[in-house]
Amino acid sequence: MDKIGHWPAFELEAKLGRAVRGMVQVTVLNAALSPLLGFEIVKHGVVLLDRDQNLRMEFENRILRYYHDWRYFLKRQMKAEVYLSPH
Repeated sequence: MDKIGHWPAFELEAKLGRAVRGMVQVTVLNAALSPLLGFEIVKHGVVLLDRDQNLRMEFENRILRYYHDWRYFLKRQMKAEVYLSPH
């Protein structure tokens, strides 16, 4: 693929969209991701290029740990809010 340019994600989306004749969404994975977005990407995303399987596996492992930690504390907070809310 030729040089993508100044806004690589946008230009890559456009090129891929034209190639598949549909909508695509490109997400930069080395940017800060929310726990839920990271989990959804790992769960449903399609790997287009995997140059280093170990690096990808480390990334997926980190995302899943981050998501499950976040989910645990979210559930605790929700239970506390229910308990502390006036009835």
